[in-house]
Amino acid sequence: MAGPYPGPLYGEDARPKLRWLLEAGVTNFVDLTEDGELESYSTALVDKAAQLGLAADYTRWPIPDMTSPEADTMVKVLNAIDTAEQHDMVQDRTE
Repeated sequence: MAGPYPGPLYGEDARPKLRWLLEAGVTNFVDLTEDGELESYSTALVDKAAQLGLAADYTRWPIPDMTSPEADTMVKVLNAIDTAEQHDMVQDRTE
């Protein structure tokens, strides 16, 4: 699954978005933002997952805006996504 940055934008709280994603079965998060670019949601993610009795995986590989990632960074990102798929870290809970 891919999507926009789920953290707080313009003063909004990330927890409702994170809860929705976790309840939908998303437990693996790959953050491509740079340190300081946007407010980190990693602590809120871990806390919300624990409240729901889930474990969430958060990894950051920063890619500066308007640039292409280095080849080794892209390989790491794609490997992380492949690993998440292989371990069913995204599940369909809508059934």
